[in-house]
Amino acid sequence: NTIVGSQNSEITASQFTSAAAVLTTRLKGNTVVGGTSNKIHLGDDNAIIGGIGNEITSGSLAVYNAIIGSQLALIKGGGDLNTIIGSLSSTIGNDTTSITRGAIIASNGATLLHNNSVILGGGPNSTAANTVFMANMSASGNVYIDGTLTATGVLTESGSSKQGHESSNIHRRTGSLEISGSLIMGGFSSEPFLSASQGSMVLS
Repeated sequence: NTIVGSQNSEITASQFTSAAAVLTTRLKGNTVVGGTSNKIHLGDDNAIIGGIGNEITSGSLAVYNAIIGSQLALIKGGGDLNTIIGSLSSTIGNDTTSITRGAIIASNGATLLHNNSVILGGGPNSTAANTVFMANMSASGNVYIDGTLTATGVLTESGSSKQGHESSNIHRRTGSLEISGSLIMGGFSSEPFLSASQGSMVLS
């Protein structure tokens, strides 16, 4: 166990007496480097580097958890392979839920309670496993989705777009369709009138 240049830091072990013997939870590889009032309780190979008021509280089987440069961040519940980086008042796990492979990065007040999930940059609390949560996303390149894109709000796009790549592709819309420009079917424009002679239109 190592503490370097810290203030009010703490690494603790638990001990209790049974009818047979005095049992002590062993600590290995715990590290606190810098920061103020950071604490590690139980667990193996956990680390806190910098920050204020961060705490890793876990069972003796929890390993490889880390908090880096955060404030009031908590990793609880005995989970493994969790990381909090540059966050404020964020928590992975709780007293009854152990999380594995979770991460919170640059968030404020986030809570992660699902395995294999990540909260990024002010994202909402986790609601499902195997998911990345974020408030907004901006991409300067391409975004590839091997699955389904579901939007609960309005989906907008600036510029031209293309859907589908074969004539057998079907695109379904629920609700009304408003067109302020031309409708082109089979290579011919419907402006100034609508003609479906080069294609087909089905209304139901």
